Amino acid sequence: MALLAWVFLGYLIGSLFIVGALLIIARLTREKDLVYTVRKINEK
Repeated sequence: MALLAWVFLGYLIGSLFIVGALLIIARLTREKDLVYTVRKINEK
């Protein structure tokens, strides 16, 4: 029973970590796209 609780806890922490990493990556790529778009607009 204790082992099951640890596995569940590990799964929760792991999924939270993965979601956090995805959010950070998405934010970084969005910022890059934003910078790229602004540069394109400034070039015109």
